[in-house]
Amino acid sequence: MIHICNVICLLCVAWIRHSHRTQFLASKDTLSSHLLLSLFFSSLLLTFTSPPSSSSPILFFTTLFSSSFFLLIFTSFLLFCSSSPLLFSMLKAQLRGVSPSQIIFSDVAPREEHVKRGFLADLFLDTPACNAHTTACDILWSSTPLITLSGSKMATRVGASLLCAAGLEELVTTSHESYEELAVALACDAPRLKAMRRHLQDSRDSSAAFDTARWVRNAENGLQQAWVLHEDGQPVQDIDVTDTRPLCSLT
Repeated sequence: MIHICNVICLLCVAWIRHSHRTQFLASKDTLSSHLLLSLFFSSLLLTFTSPPSSSSPILFFTTLFSSSFFLLIFTSFLLFCSSSPLLFSMLKAQLRGVSPSQIIFSDVAPREEHVKRGFLADLFLDTPACNAHTTACDILWSSTPLITLSGSKMATRVGASLLCAAGLEELVTTSHESYEELAVALACDAPRLKAMRRHLQDSRDSSAAFDTARWVRNAENGLQQAWVLHEDGQPVQDIDVTDTRPLCSLT
C-alpha cells in the first residue's frame, strides 16, 4: 500500500508542477516547495489508507518521512528535466558515450554570425523526420557539406532537393544504415570533406541552389502559363514549368 501511495503522490506532484511550472521556476525556495508538497500528499494518503489503530506513531512518521524523501528526489528530477532541457540532453549524450565537451549549444545570433557558425562545422547531419529548410540553405551557403536522409514526404525531401541543386547528390541517402555509414566515412575522410567544401565555395555564385534570379524567372513562367489558361477559359490544371537547366532526378 505504501508503494501505491508513493506512486499516486508522485503523479499528483508531477501534475501540479506541470500545471504551475512558471510559478515553481520563479520560486526562490524550490526545495521547500518540493518538501511541502511531498509531505502534504504523503500525509493525506496515509491518513486515508492507514487506520490509526493499525500502526504506531513512530511507524507512521517514519513512513511519512520516507515517502516524502522519495517524492522529493523524483520531483527534483522532473524539475531538472523540464527546466533544463539542455543539461538533460547533455546527460543523455554522456550516457551514450558522447563527451559533453563535444556538444555546444548556441543561442540565437544575427544572420552573419549564424552563417559563420555553420562554417566552423566539418559536417552537418540533417534530421530525417523533418529536414532543415532555411538552416540547410545557410549551412550550404557557408560551404559546409550536409548529409540528409530522403523520405516520402515533402518535409523529408528538402535536404535532398537542396543537395541536388548544389551538385552534391552523393550526400543524399535513402536508409538509416547508409546515412550512418556515409557520416562515419566522411568523418574519417578529411580530403573528401575538403573537396566538397571547395566545391560549395567555388559554385556559390553559379549553383542552382542560390540562383535566385533563375527561380524568379521560373516562377514568372508558371504565372504566365496560369494566366494564359485563365484567358482561354480552360479549367484549373497542373502547370509544368520546364527549367532550362534541369536538376538531377530524385528517386
